[in-house]
Amino acid sequence: MSKIDLSISIVSYNTVDYLRQCLNSILEDTEGLSCEIIVVDNASTDGSSAMVAEQFPSVRLITNRENRYFTAGHNQALAVSRGEVFLILNSDTLIPRHTFSLLLDSVRNNHRVGAATCRELNAKGEPVITSTRFPSLLAGLVEWTFLRNWPLRSVLNNYLMSDWKRDTPRAIDVGSGCFLMVRTELLRQIGGFDEGIRMYYSEHDLCQQVARKGFEVRFQPEAHYVHFGQGSSSQESLAVMRKIHFEDMRYYFGKYHGKVGAYAMMAVIRLFRFGDSALRRLSWRLTSTRRQGVPT
Repeated sequence: MSKIDLSISIVSYNTVDYLRQCLNSILEDTEGLSCEIIVVDNASTDGSSAMVAEQFPSVRLITNRENRYFTAGHNQALAVSRGEVFLILNSDTLIPRHTFSLLLDSVRNNHRVGAATCRELNAKGEPVITSTRFPSLLAGLVEWTFLRNWPLRSVLNNYLMSDWKRDTPRAIDVGSGCFLMVRTELLRQIGGFDEGIRMYYSEHDLCQQVARKGFEVRFQPEAHYVHFGQGSSSQESLAVMRKIHFEDMRYYFGKYHGKVGAYAMMAVIRLFRFGDSALRRLSWRLTSTRRQGVPT
């Protein structure tokens, strides 16, 4: 199997319009690069597979009969990829010119770099906070409870590296799973994504494995991509995504901080969230009865 510069892996679920836009931007930015694009469609019902087959015949299309989610989908692409570097890319992204070449240089020209990412902008062109430290149990707890606002905001700020404007190149712990270049050989040594995680915290786990192999994850501010934030996960129901999120969260924290600590953290988060929900319902009932003139 002949080697090429870059394999671009996109896992998509019902994102036909974003996927078309993403693929067009990729084709404009890969002139002069030897690359392949692999789209894994997770049983979309919006015509995504047909669109790719008809409008982008050079793209390698893998069509699943069921939604295998983020990690398994990218592992399917990894299994057939030929690139020296493997790009994990969301379907709801837009790639400006020269993004790929800048990131490829940062990976290939520094033997210490195992993975690289760059700045993320939203649809309005505003910077988005990505690329963080590895989360502690306390950071995980603070992020998903009212403690993020008070009194432990500093814990969350430390995890998110809030004092860094994402305007300088540096080694980071976790690169964004929306756009993450990884040495293909290294990714295969790791075993690809851990499919015990379906979607959330998958980049945290992958970058942790990169670090354990002795490589660094590099952030390059010279390049950027646009992330619209309306990708595959937004096509599932809120209840399904919340369930997957907390299952992935428990798995990740259990893997790196022990199952006891992870289950304790999740129990406290659920307790806080239940209490917050109960207070909201009580407040609504009190407000409702006052409006109806019922004494309280």
